[in-house]
Amino acid sequence: ALSSTLNTMTEVRPLSKAPNPQLLWLPTAPGVCSRCVCVCVFTAVCVHLDGLNAEHKFRNISSFSLEKHEDGSMKMETGKGKCPFEPSQHYTAVMAGGILYTAATSNFLGTMYDISRATGTEQERIRTEQSINWLNPEFVSSAFIQEDEKHNPTGEDDKMYFFFTEVAKEYDLYTKIKVPRVARVCKSDVGGMKTLQRRWTTFLKAQLVCEDRASGQRFNVLSDVFTVQHQPGDPSSTHFYGIFTSQWYFVLFHL
Repeated sequence: ALSSTLNTMTEVRPLSKAPNPQLLWLPTAPGVCSRCVCVCVFTAVCVHLDGLNAEHKFRNISSFSLEKHEDGSMKMETGKGKCPFEPSQHYTAVMAGGILYTAATSNFLGTMYDISRATGTEQERIRTEQSINWLNPEFVSSAFIQEDEKHNPTGEDDKMYFFFTEVAKEYDLYTKIKVPRVARVCKSDVGGMKTLQRRWTTFLKAQLVCEDRASGQRFNVLSDVFTVQHQPGDPSSTHFYGIFTSQWYFVLFHL
């Protein structure tokens, strides 16, 4: 894989494990955050590389040839809205129908968060509503679940799921309590007509519970999620497997 900036490209080694077979997370060298690649998403025809300075689109996976303008210069786009400003901030991304969906911080300070449709036409790029403060997360993973066109009598829409841990605002306690959650948006969501213009109208959020029934101990921090569709083409066979943590140890739990 390649780490890119506006002017230079250097080779880096990918991490040995990736949470999504189409998503490659690349390591960051200390002190070179402006040179790192934050999101690398593979599709059938190209590779999306989102860095803190620019985005490169690769046309050919086998040769990693860069897409260029007619004058021979490389095509670049801003990485804002597609990846965080700081590589240490939590984020996740997933491709659906050639469109990039991301969950990341949306300001330089890392105090605002977005789940957004980050590519496509300008009218199709929608995000979470900031004024309502829907999110306060540490993003962990994401998944795209596609419905079977031949076996979908109710017309269910394709969906994107985003897994994260956030500080619960519903608990009025001195100690900040973290809870694991999952958010869902629909692929065909185009936002509202009068209200929530260019904002998600299908956004839902639910709490995940991982508990040892014998001791009553709850594991309230979600560390990773792996998505498995046990019967290819059947979205109802999709299972999510999560790794939760407590203050003392790890536990694997079937969502």
